[in-house]
Amino acid sequence: MKKYISLMLLLLCVCFLQAQEKIVILKKGAKLPGLEKGTYYKTPEATENGKSFEGFWEYKNGTENLKLKIGIKKVFMPKLEFYIDKLTLEYFYDNGDSNIISNDSEDNFLKSGSAISGTKAHFMCYDMVKKKNFYIDLELLNNNQIKMALTNVPGGIRINPTTKTDFTFSLPTDIILTKQNL
Repeated sequence: MKKYISLMLLLLCVCFLQAQEKIVILKKGAKLPGLEKGTYYKTPEATENGKSFEGFWEYKNGTENLKLKIGIKKVFMPKLEFYIDKLTLEYFYDNGDSNIISNDSEDNFLKSGSAISGTKAHFMCYDMVKKKNFYIDLELLNNNQIKMALTNVPGGIRINPTTKTDFTFSLPTDIILTKQNL
């Protein structure tokens, strides 16, 4: 009986060890290793570049209110089947009629972006109202403010044979947001 219990414990330990996630820390200037499915690639440099964007940002204009929540999260990259640290952006927009437009139900991959430098970040998001992809470009300004501009994604514009191509967005563009202290 002891042999069976010992064998079961050994098998359980082997299964537990195989289920551990492999973590690889990518260092600046180092050669990129071969990508392995299921591996988590931590990126300290990308995390450091994105820190200045992290937090809650807000734009108000009368009854119109846009809030951004930006953070660094572990994101699953579906086509390559690995995880990586990326900036993520969630938006919550009330255009004054109390109808909130948000992307918080999307998975982190669809909200992810990257810090291009210490002062600029780029995200691809999905416009839930217009049913199209679009880019959000952020630029840090002085005094805890960021400038936000939206652009269409080539091929991401909704094309319907009965209507004209829609180049507009359901969110405001070319605006200044202020960082909120929570």
